[in-house]
Amino acid sequence: MDTGLVSVQFVHIAGGAAWLGGSTFANLVVLPFIARQPVDRQRGLFAAIVLGPERVMIGAALLAGLSGLLRGTLFGPIKSLAALGRPYGLLWFAAILITAVVFAVGGRVTSPAARQCATTMHCGAQMIRLRRSPGRRRWPAFAWVSGLSCSASYSSSR
Repeated sequence: MDTGLVSVQFVHIAGGAAWLGGSTFANLVVLPFIARQPVDRQRGLFAAIVLGPERVMIGAALLAGLSGLLRGTLFGPIKSLAALGRPYGLLWFAAILITAVVFAVGGRVTSPAARQCATTMHCGAQMIRLRRSPGRRRWPAFAWVSGLSCSASYSSSR
């Protein structure tokens, strides 16, 4: 097997696991824990627990996304726009769209709320917004299920 392909696949799997695993842990464990703390303590917790690993999470997401693009194009069967109409191309494009949506939702909901909470004394309002955000807890699960479905569909189509 090609060393470049193996390296790209490793980076893709490691980045995806770090990003989705970290997002799932943050949404299902960390944020509910912080929400139960007194408002004066929430500010410090957000700064230490949420904003600290944020750069790692963003880096992992970018690695997963970029390596996914490479897996489909440079190391995969997508060499033209016509290839996007085939089963692999459709699954690959769906994965790119899902990744972009999940990344955007995290950047527009969780991250801004955490930054505001860490820098101001308005944690209570931000925690209420995070708790009431309709898809906040479902996005990581949606991404996992979508990714597994795409992988299973691709594996069975080979």
